[in-house]
Amino acid sequence: MKRILVVIALCVMTFWSAHNSAARGFGVTGGASFVGLKDVTKGSATGYHAGLTYQFKLPLGFAIQPSVLYHMKGSVVRDAYENGASLDLKTGFVEVPVSFQWGPDLILFRPFLDVTPFVGYGLSSGVSWEVLNRLEYGLGVGLGVDLWKLQVIGRYNWNFGPLMNSQGELPSGEQVVTNVKSSLFGGNNYDGVTLTVAFIF
Repeated sequence: MKRILVVIALCVMTFWSAHNSAARGFGVTGGASFVGLKDVTKGSATGYHAGLTYQFKLPLGFAIQPSVLYHMKGSVVRDAYENGASLDLKTGFVEVPVSFQWGPDLILFRPFLDVTPFVGYGLSSGVSWEVLNRLEYGLGVGLGVDLWKLQVIGRYNWNFGPLMNSQGELPSGEQVVTNVKSSLFGGNNYDGVTLTVAFIF
């Protein structure tokens, strides 16, 4: 009887260990960002993002995947000043997105819907932090696929917080053209597409 209980316990432990190893995993992630400023620049600037991720697989096709990224986004606004100078709005953020995923496991691959709220804090910028907000927050929505240990996600992202400090002023001696200034202070922010590839160990 004891031997049977030991065998059952070993089977349960083996199954539980395999289940846990299949249900979660660390990974590295990165990709391209095509993010611009609404009504300010024509088209989107190309940036990048890279970092670490951790995937929790849940029953019924659900998964939660938080990440920590360095994300370079933004644009260079050409002829922003009256003297023809450009305004560098490229900004590097440390971001924490949390991806909520749902999709059927088709054995060989898993397509899924993705909803990803995120928060970030600015680390580097072409403009003084007295003008720009360091804190950002927003939402990404997209589609993805898990294929073996690889994951590919395409998202459209919106930043919701104001880009400019409420007390921010433009650099002294320079005056930004009216449409750029009103767009930034009007609450418009970075938005655009990100393409992300992850390798889950």
